[in-house]
Amino acid sequence: MASKAGSQREKVVTNMERNGWDAPTKWFAWAVLLAFTALSAYMNAAYAALSGSVVWFHAGIPGVVLVLGVFLELTYLSSAHRAAKRIVITGLAACFGTVLVASYLAVLSVTTAWNGAAPAWVNAALAGIPDVVMVLAATMILSLRLRTHATAAKAPKKATESRFKRLADAATARAESALAVPPSPQVTAVTDVRGRSTEVLTQPHGASVEATAEVSTDDPAGVRGASTSTVADAPVESTKATASTPRTPRRTTAKPSVDPELVPFMEQAERMVADGIVARKTPQEIAAVIRAIDEGATDNAIKKAGIASAGTAQKVRAELEYQRAAAPLAAVG
Repeated sequence: MASKAGSQREKVVTNMERNGWDAPTKWFAWAVLLAFTALSAYMNAAYAALSGSVVWFHAGIPGVVLVLGVFLELTYLSSAHRAAKRIVITGLAACFGTVLVASYLAVLSVTTAWNGAAPAWVNAALAGIPDVVMVLAATMILSLRLRTHATAAKAPKKATESRFKRLADAATARAESALAVPPSPQVTAVTDVRGRSTEVLTQPHGASVEATAEVSTDDPAGVRGASTSTVADAPVESTKATASTPRTPRRTTAKPSVDPELVPFMEQAERMVADGIVARKTPQEIAAVIRAIDEGATDNAIKKAGIASAGTAQKVRAELEYQRAAAPLAAVG
């Protein structure tokens, strides 16, 4: 249970967004690491000089502390087998504790010799600072480096997938608009009302309209009470009337005024409306969306501004990227 909670906390920390303090923190951690490693090595070498020991042996102890500490942290963060990880961590922790105590005792002796007037507990606390700060700085550098590589590996893949998805959506929309079947120019409607059958045929361009009406001459009361089959079997007298209507002159409406800021985008907008990329939108509305996208607005920003819905903005953005991607191919062809 505890390991599961720990893994969840690590996942939350890993998914946190980076901020502007990461870079200065990393460089400062490097400076602290180098400074305190040199300080610990110098004080260990000074202890060797005071005690008559080998100088290079004591001067190298802080380096061993640093290597073992980093190795211990990497082993803990790795995905190694659980049993192997426990064995390695146990051994590294024992070695790390041994060299850390050796370095601490050497630094404590030098601190006591150099700062004899201070209380013993002060010198005991001061002696642990060089090695502890050295290990903490190395931990910070390791943490920032792992997060930097994880973010850099994920970001380009997401951007590439998003771009290909928009191109695929644009190609699908263009294919659907090309395969769409226009509605039939002729509409036939048949209406049956109380035994009366009316058939209307409508033709385009103001052509003649023929209407044929068959009216039952039976008693209306009988018609009301009879079923559909009874009315169909009853004798009827039909009258046919043909009417020809003259062509109705087409109304001419003045084009609405266009915002001067939308004029550069009107040609693309009219082409999208003609191709059926976005349904139930005017060229002016599409031009406003193109202008917002050209200014760097996101789909949600376009929706919040009241220009168009996020879905419409996504379709227009996908079509624009499709056109940009297809332009070099058309030029080569």
